[in-house]
Amino acid sequence: MFKDTFSVLLIEDSNADYRLIQEYLGESQSPSFQISRSTDFSAGLSFITNESPDLVMLDLSLPDRTGLEALSEIKRKFPQIPVIICSGAEDKDITVNALQIGAQDYVYKGKFDSYSLSRSLVFAYERNRLALELEKKSVFEQESEERYRLFFQYNPHPAFLFEHDSLEILEINRAVLEKYGYEEKDLIGKSILQIFELSDFDKVKQEIIFFSLGPIKLPRLSTKKERRKIDRGYYRL
Repeated sequence: MFKDTFSVLLIEDSNADYRLIQEYLGESQSPSFQISRSTDFSAGLSFITNESPDLVMLDLSLPDRTGLEALSEIKRKFPQIPVIICSGAEDKDITVNALQIGAQDYVYKGKFDSYSLSRSLVFAYERNRLALELEKKSVFEQESEERYRLFFQYNPHPAFLFEHDSLEILEINRAVLEKYGYEEKDLIGKSILQIFELSDFDKVKQEIIFFSLGPIKLPRLSTKKERRKIDRGYYRL
């Protein structure tokens, strides 16, 4: 759901451009925009540090910083804040470079009205919010996968990771090698059924598939190599 009010920092030294942007954004009622201004880059950085605005509009021709260096520094120091470039230079290369550095949008002075400017800011905020959520989700999934791998590898019980339909062994943990004397190359790629002495393969296969969401107990199972009982450790991919 969109926010009702956005705080916007405009880093712009031109009074005329500031008044025009203030007027355009002031016409928007839903959402509304609370606009603050810094006339130079250093003051803008201080404002972002102290106030954490929802959005930053950045001019590329400031008295103390010009070009895309200002954008690069903001994204380096405040990667979570969406930045919209507002420039009078209609240069395709600069526009592309700005987007590659991390700008959420690039608007040209004199080429927007109240509606298009407010829409650009709202969409920039939402794109940035979704990107941050996806990044957090990706980090969480990576951490979860790492925790699972550590649990799998250091589980004291023999455990197999296998493809659910074919039962092809994809990965084994250390306990399998230590307890049963196999080498990894002897198991990877083979069907999990190939390493057991079984009187009823079809029945056991169904049991493995049925319980493949977690560890199971299969009585009277022994490896063909050492005929030792394997009592748990089947995991579904």
